[in-house]
Amino acid sequence: MIEIAIVEEDPQKPRLYLNVLKREAKFSKCLFTYRFSPTLFLSWNRLLISIWSLWTSCFRTWLAWRRRSNSGKPIIGNPNDSLLDSGWFYDTNFHLNNSGAILFTKSLVKDLKVVLKNTSPTTIDDPTMPVVPPDAETSGDDSDLGCFTFEETSSDATIVGISDEGKTKDSLVVPFTYNGKKITSFTSNAMTSDSLKQVTIQSNIRFIEGASFDELPSLKRIVIMNSSPSTLAVGQSLLQGTNANIYVQKDVLADYKLNYSWSAYVDRIFPLE
Repeated sequence: MIEIAIVEEDPQKPRLYLNVLKREAKFSKCLFTYRFSPTLFLSWNRLLISIWSLWTSCFRTWLAWRRRSNSGKPIIGNPNDSLLDSGWFYDTNFHLNNSGAILFTKSLVKDLKVVLKNTSPTTIDDPTMPVVPPDAETSGDDSDLGCFTFEETSSDATIVGISDEGKTKDSLVVPFTYNGKKITSFTSNAMTSDSLKQVTIQSNIRFIEGASFDELPSLKRIVIMNSSPSTLAVGQSLLQGTNANIYVQKDVLADYKLNYSWSAYVDRIFPLE
C-alpha cells in the first residue's frame, strides 16, 4: 500500500500524477483506489456528513461511476469513519499522532479487505487515545466574562456568542474560566460585533475554527497569548473575511512563522509590543 499526498500550484499536475500512477498500478496489477482522509471531528463536519447521508444511494452511485470512468476504481470506505476526535491528532488537524495512525490504519485495512473480498480477521488492537497533560496555567484573565455567552459540558465550557455588553466594547479578552470550568474553544459564529477592534486569546483556548472572525468588520488585531503554536490548533481559512493581523509574543514569533499550520499566515503575524 502506498499513501501519496500531492501539493501543486498547478491544478492540472496532480491529475497528471494520478494518471501515471493509474497506468503503473494497472501494469503491475495493483489495486488503485481512493479513500477519505482523516479529518478533525467538528460539528459542521458531522452536519455535512448527515446531509450527505440523505443522498447516499444516488450520490455514491454517481460518484462510483464517475471515479470508475476516470480512474477505473471506486472510492472505498465511509466518510464517517474518517471523522476523528482531536485526541487522535498531533500538532495540526492533518497530522495524526501514533495512536491515531494505528486507529486509522485499522479502519483502512478493513475497507481494503472488503474490496479484496478478504474475510480474515483484522488483529490490530484498538489503541488508547493519548491523555493530554494538564495545563501549567490554571487561571487567567476573566475580566470580560460578562461580555460573552457560553455552553457547558461536564468538563469544560465553550463560548457561543458575544453578549449585548460585549458588543459595545472595542477590545475583549476571551476569558479563562466559566463557572469553574476552563473555556477551551469558541464556535465559528460566536464572534459577532460591529465595534470590536481587538480580541485577545489566552492559553486556555486550544482550537480556533476557520472564518471565526469574519463577522467582525472593525477587527484589526488578534492577540495570541499561547507560548507555543503547537498548543493552539487552527482551522483552514483562519483569517477568511477579516483584514486583522495576528500578534504574538516576541520570543515565539519565529516559532509561529515556522509552524506548519500558522505558517500559512506568515505575512500577517507580528510581534506583540
